[in-house]
Amino acid sequence: MALGFAVIALAILFAPKPEVNVSGTGAGVDRSTISVTGQSQFDVDPDEAEVNIRVQTHEPTAKRAQEENARLMSTVKEALKNSGVNDDEMETMNYNMWPQQKWNPETQQSEDDGYMVQHTLKITTKDVTHVGAMVETAISAGANGLDSINFKLSDKKREDVNSEALAQASTNAKSKAESIAAGLGVRIKGIAAVSESNVGYDYYPRPMYAMSEKASGGSIDYSENVVSPASVSVSATIGIVYEIE
Repeated sequence: MALGFAVIALAILFAPKPEVNVSGTGAGVDRSTISVTGQSQFDVDPDEAEVNIRVQTHEPTAKRAQEENARLMSTVKEALKNSGVNDDEMETMNYNMWPQQKWNPETQQSEDDGYMVQHTLKITTKDVTHVGAMVETAISAGANGLDSINFKLSDKKREDVNSEALAQASTNAKSKAESIAAGLGVRIKGIAAVSESNVGYDYYPRPMYAMSEKASGGSIDYSENVVSPASVSVSATIGIVYEIE
């Protein structure tokens, strides 16, 4: 009997003490803590644009289709360079060639109809205010397709934006923790743990155009377009565990 009481007494003596945790999000630690999640969200203007220009040729033979495509693309590149675009800002995104066929209603059969060659050139520029003029230059020089215009953040600006987003999220977390601590009548002693969740970007890759038309033929004059890149929405979350007393 005495041995039994001794075992119980020792169990009570060495039993773990209860933790005191005030948790917003996240698990507790082995101290009295407040766990909060800080958030930030703001918009920034893109500082880089990607323009995808296409040159497409259709000729009776594969060789002629390739030669004509190369001639037109060379003219387009030269015109772009003369307008201020550097060689290292231009690169081939896609190059495809395939045979064409057409339906002959008299014979009720498909017949060979030469070859199609398609060459897509990507232009990366920081001159986001003159993208419309750049497209007009390429079209006037012989390009016959505009696949897309995408606005984005450069690597350098993304680094700066990441830092700002996390700083704002940290400030938001601290404000939340201080409000909770004040309500509970406790004091924040320090930071017990930090966990970054993510920094996210919401792009709107389709720019808005204020289209004008040329007087002759009614074709679009890209040089007079107002290409308005939409802002990039940036958001960040960060989890911080504060030790309290």
